[in-house]
Amino acid sequence: MTAQAPSRPSALRLISIINMALGIWLLASPYLLRFTLVDAARINNGFFGPLILWFAIARLAAQDRGRWVSWFNVAAGILVAASPFLFGFADQPKAMINNIVVGLIVALVALISTRR
Repeated sequence: MTAQAPSRPSALRLISIINMALGIWLLASPYLLRFTLVDAARINNGFFGPLILWFAIARLAAQDRGRWVSWFNVAAGILVAASPFLFGFADQPKAMINNIVVGLIVALVALISTRR
């Protein structure tokens, strides 16, 4: 039995599930990592978490017709990664590291999704 590359629908599903999980994580992270007192980070994550989740669900629902939806998550991921510097919470290590890492992963996964 030879190993086969994953089919496009299963790869797209995995990519969408990763971004859905990251959207949920982004929404919950201020509470789980205890940086709820950093208003800019909490509000930012409360906005971008559901947005990333919604775009990932839309991408999965649209299948091949929805490649363009992934570009919204690329942009959202870049904004999340830049948000500590844009919104003034770069001095908060937990919030800053979380947003940079999650934002870059979202952008990278969404960029891969534009090619699927």
